[in-house]
Amino acid sequence: MSDWVGTAKVHLRWHYEQMTLQFRPDYILARNVLMFLSPTCDETTRLNNVFIEANGLSIREYLQLAFIVYAGLRNGPDFTESRFTKADIPQLKVELSDKTVTSFLNVLKTDYRQFRMRDEEMNKDLDQLFTKNRYNPLFETPIIEVAVEGIGHGYVVPNVVVYQLKAFGGLFWWFHNYYESKGMDPLAEFRTPFGEVFEQYVGRVIKGIYGEENVHGEIRYGDGRRFIDWSTEVGGKVYLFEAKAYQFALSSRRTGYKDAVLANESKKIMDAIKQVYKRVKDIEVYEELAEFRGKEIIPIIVLLDTPYLWSRFFHKWIKEAQIEMADAEGIPGLRDFAIYLMNIGELEHCDGVVGKVSIEEVLEAATKDVATGFDSILEERLGRPLENRMLKHAADVFFDSIIETE
Repeated sequence: MSDWVGTAKVHLRWHYEQMTLQFRPDYILARNVLMFLSPTCDETTRLNNVFIEANGLSIREYLQLAFIVYAGLRNGPDFTESRFTKADIPQLKVELSDKTVTSFLNVLKTDYRQFRMRDEEMNKDLDQLFTKNRYNPLFETPIIEVAVEGIGHGYVVPNVVVYQLKAFGGLFWWFHNYYESKGMDPLAEFRTPFGEVFEQYVGRVIKGIYGEENVHGEIRYGDGRRFIDWSTEVGGKVYLFEAKAYQFALSSRRTGYKDAVLANESKKIMDAIKQVYKRVKDIEVYEELAEFRGKEIIPIIVLLDTPYLWSRFFHKWIKEAQIEMADAEGIPGLRDFAIYLMNIGELEHCDGVVGKVSIEEVLEAATKDVATGFDSILEERLGRPLENRMLKHAADVFFDSIIETE
């Protein structure tokens, strides 16, 4: 096994084990507020109705309770419902009734017996080599229901950081698991229609970076074809952003094995690359796309959660798969088609790049220097800590909906 293959495995397993927990909780909460609570498309309304029917509270109420419970954990990891239902907080704008608190806890709670059963189910075939990367059921249910003498039952949150990650940012997987538990296809019922929600969110991020007036949505052309999701022109370069709500499968994250990554991720990523390639080739064919001719085209696929695809390790695997597809399907131009892949979190951090550094420069630098990585390189080029003004504002507005501030 070559050194670079071994390093690729280590980096992906390390991301699953530790890097997943390195996030800004206010940003991940704001991202979910903007995706699921902004009426950018009909799908957000449908999802909210599904959530209400299943849980007895809206997504807004759920996220508000998620933050309130997190704030209460500063007094200790164990609690009963009465800590919230009987709380005397005059500034609080959210009703903490028995019904809403119980409904919220039902979304995120389990007990020790169910916890152990889930642990055994998910890790029964796990190679001992990957013990550190075993599936932790706390990522599904971060609140444990326990017996409390004299009261009946209470709750404990063993890991507050995991609670933040799941409670603030776990709606995607709640919907996936919900449809799966109903014996329905999560891809058809949720993941595919959620693509429109993610597309709209990516557009908001891009508009925040480049200015709303400079960003344009997809163009309809030809016989009903749809161009790339979002485009913007900067200094003679045309940036084309295609949004794909893809996430790495559990086996890919755990092991980092090339076979697992390619089996789980290759087809959907290759299909996305081929789609973008064909759309770019259409520029020279269709008059509706004539505005893009004669300009440098920078195509970028923005993914929901697929770590390290810009690194030279996975870049090599993807390039090999791209060449294989080009040869198998008779698309010679696809072999050398230059395209960039990045996570939504990395795109969010690009707020402020205009006039200072180009996204492709940072991605190319990160491919060569995996030890430093995208975020560190971007921070160095910008000369300041990474931030996103849109997310900060959204978080502030959301917090103001929960409690009065002076």
